[in-house]
Amino acid sequence: MERIEFSELTNRLRRNLMASSFLIVSIKEFDITINGVNSYGMKLENLTTEVITVILFLILIYHAIAFFTRAFEEYRFWELKLSNITETYMSGGEKTLGLNEQISSLAETLDKITKNSGILNKDGQEIFNNADAQELARVRESADRYASRFSNFPMITRLRFWIWDIGTAFLIACIAALYMFSFLQPGSLMNIFTVLSSLRNFQHIDFA
Repeated sequence: MERIEFSELTNRLRRNLMASSFLIVSIKEFDITINGVNSYGMKLENLTTEVITVILFLILIYHAIAFFTRAFEEYRFWELKLSNITETYMSGGEKTLGLNEQISSLAETLDKITKNSGILNKDGQEIFNNADAQELARVRESADRYASRFSNFPMITRLRFWIWDIGTAFLIACIAALYMFSFLQPGSLMNIFTVLSSLRNFQHIDFA
């Protein structure tokens, strides 16, 4: 089964979104001051910290809209392919799930038939015995394991998409926005990490 893989353009949008967000967070968190920039003999006098962060934030907004739009489109396209019954690994998995149900039903029926006699005969000829029943049970267990792994794969893929691919980009962009609108002040993240570290150390204190 296919994973959700972004196109090169979507990956580039995500990288740019993350980069602009990290730059804003770094500048605001560590209270970096920029007063003019010298480049190739040119001196830009009014290129201050605030101007740079505003430019970065506009870049962030553009890439956020473009990335989340394309990411959702590619996610929906993946779901459409997932639901399409074709001669792919997906359809093969669905057939295996159906086969697993048939094997389970057959195994239960044969188990009831051979429970007393231990042998299934037809016209005086042995066609199924206890050894065959045990082998069928092993096949059923293998099919059960495969079916379980197959059925969990779409959920795992969706979790990776929403938590890692989308979640991390969304989180760092939100933090950058909080800094831009002064909801977070310089040193806020360091203070949070300090508090979390203190709580962890407090849990390891031996009160005995």
